[in-house]
Amino acid sequence: MSADPLYLIGMIAGRRVAIDAALVDSVIEVADVQPVPGAAEGILGLAALRSRVLTVVDCAVALG
Repeated sequence: MSADPLYLIGMIAGRRVAIDAALVDSVIEVADVQPVPGAAEGILGLAALRSRVLTVVDCAVALG
């Protein structure tokens, strides 16, 4: 017997989205994003999380 799937529900550019929870490591609030000169459109910058560097992406731009 398999368990019912779980989903993370959110909003991207005013549209409701569902992401398979099995693909989500964690959900965080990013306070400080450092811009990266010359980064591609849609890359907001870099942030730190538990001694790791995260690339912060503008999902609305990345998804068109």
